[in-house]
Amino acid sequence: MKRAKTLADIARLAGVAESTVSRALKNSPLISDATRARVHAIAEAHNFHLDSRARSFKTGRSQTLAVVINLSPGSGQVLSDPFLLGLVGCLADEAALQGYDLLFSTQRQFNAHQTLAYVAGRRADGLLIIGQGNAPESLAQLAGQQAPFVVWGQATPTNLYPTVGTDNVQGGYLAAQHLLARGKSALVFLGDTRHPEILARYQGFQQALTEAARSEAHADVQAAFCMQSGQEETARLLAECQFDGLVCSSDLIAMGAINALQSQGKHIPQDVAVTGFDNISLSQFMSPALTTIEQDIRQGAQHMVQAVIATIEGKEAHNIELAPKLVVRNTS
Repeated sequence: MKRAKTLADIARLAGVAESTVSRALKNSPLISDATRARVHAIAEAHNFHLDSRARSFKTGRSQTLAVVINLSPGSGQVLSDPFLLGLVGCLADEAALQGYDLLFSTQRQFNAHQTLAYVAGRRADGLLIIGQGNAPESLAQLAGQQAPFVVWGQATPTNLYPTVGTDNVQGGYLAAQHLLARGKSALVFLGDTRHPEILARYQGFQQALTEAARSEAHADVQAAFCMQSGQEETARLLAECQFDGLVCSSDLIAMGAINALQSQGKHIPQDVAVTGFDNISLSQFMSPALTTIEQDIRQGAQHMVQAVIATIEGKEAHNIELAPKLVVRNTS
């Protein structure tokens, strides 16, 4: 038997198109199980493997997307953050469905030139950037280079790039409105409002208070994205003011806050009610289980990957805002 050496050879033996062979060998769910099994069997019998370098040379594309995690200095956020890991996992799933591999990069100080090198050097066809950080000018600089990229973050009137993210104003509003409906009247917002997403959540929080003719129990509590900061800021608040509700800008901040409250003998939610933001998997298993605002990261990842592929193909990508969902548990 003559050995099959090309996609065309495998396609001819399998009785399918070359594109079907390519998708089948990448285990795309777009191909039926029977066809995928037949193609794999033929490829294995002929010791055939896809040559990604040859394909890249032919098409000028790497079939790779770079995921750049924008971790701002002082933000307190780390790569092991459960929300980030969940979003990256969803991006990997969707990229695989679309026939792309992922390349990962983390940057403590976002650098437009360094990020652009992934595309300019053909290591990646497009960029999936998680987080806007607190230096928006760097993303604006990247947009000026006309690189194909999409950002997980907050849409603003000044953005020069497409974003996918949650309606953060509505999320902050839902959290505050929920605590007010529970009879809480002295609320505090915990979060670093230098970040566009957190600022939007704070604006929603303020909107709910204004509608209820309430004012903040304490303003400008700049908690970083970690449990330690949530714990430290809450301990400070307990010494400085009276409050009966905490609207936290992330689940990790909320977990730290709850630790501080319990260590001071506070009962949750009787003395102080607490809400988080993200709905990471840990939030439902802690004690008490955390009331939070859910971000649909799976749907968000699908939109991000599809949007960046559209920009790679020269099409226009638009901002997408996902609806937040209030998940009520035992801390409120």
